[in-house]
Amino acid sequence: MPTAAIIEITGSHEECLYAQVLYCKAGGFRTLLVCSEVLREKVAEFGGDEQAFFDLTGQEKMAAEQKELERLRAYLLSQQVDVLIINTAHGSMIRRFVRMMSGSGINMYGVLHGINKLKGSLKQKLIGRRLKGYFLLNDYLLENLTPAQRKAKRFEVLYPIYFPQFNNPPKLEKPAGQLWVIIPGQVELKRRDYLTLIHAWAGMKERPNVRFILLGSWNHPSSDGPAVMAEMERLNVRESFEFTGYLGNAAYHAYIQASDVVAPLIHNGKPNFITYFRDQITGSFNMGFAYHKPFLMAEEFSRYEDFRENAIFYNTESLPDLLYDLARHLREIKPRLYQSGKWSFDYQSRKYLDFILR
Repeated sequence: MPTAAIIEITGSHEECLYAQVLYCKAGGFRTLLVCSEVLREKVAEFGGDEQAFFDLTGQEKMAAEQKELERLRAYLLSQQVDVLIINTAHGSMIRRFVRMMSGSGINMYGVLHGINKLKGSLKQKLIGRRLKGYFLLNDYLLENLTPAQRKAKRFEVLYPIYFPQFNNPPKLEKPAGQLWVIIPGQVELKRRDYLTLIHAWAGMKERPNVRFILLGSWNHPSSDGPAVMAEMERLNVRESFEFTGYLGNAAYHAYIQASDVVAPLIHNGKPNFITYFRDQITGSFNMGFAYHKPFLMAEEFSRYEDFRENAIFYNTESLPDLLYDLARHLREIKPRLYQSGKWSFDYQSRKYLDFILR
């Protein structure tokens, strides 16, 4: 039986791991899940035939980190790994790691979380030379590659849109007839345009039974949560918004599943719009895809197939009218949600396996 190892040693993007474990196991691989120690609790329910952890984040000295990388290399060789998928394939540590793995005979692939990293980064070029190919996280990222980038490297698209049934999910109390608009992610204005939504809601003469749930930490050091909350209070709409704070996997996914629509709040002219529109995804996309939820999105995203099928679009001027009539819009979109064959497990696992077995 061939062995695949999926590794996440940077301490982030654990939400992309479980689907890859499933895909590898569907292909008949003995599957190892190898993570930074800081992710031990978060990935406890992600399975794999074996899990292993290495202390590779927060090292104060390069020598200590290098020693741990050497221990990781020895582990992978001892497990006779055939295929290695690096879940976050960028950064200085990864550059050193792939150089260490050269000559091991292991076929290495990487997940690239932003195609902008392919533009002029010597570090990324050095990583890419040692990988057989990259996974990107949406078809529109593949579309946005330049012809030269497509020619220089093999690419495939990975949709990590499967998650386990988490233990002990909370029982959420959702009032009858109330619509839940979920806004996933830490509360930061550079990532999401909360203020346009707040002002649109505050300017409505009549408001439907809608609750906006800001799903993530709102009081971390770089958070704009207090400022966003203050603006809600100033406009007297605070009662329509819920700040959950940081949630573990079980509660986080329970809210997504209970939601009626996912709102990424990525708007043209705001910070990071071009980044999310062209170069990388926001995690809210895969959360919506995973549970077949409709999106409430800026009209610019109608350019992309995934959203043409599964989103209700608006511009700044039309947002109040859309919110007022949200229930009708959701009824109308429901029959056409997720009709494409690409949303099946067989389709996604086959694409993944074809790429790493080629």
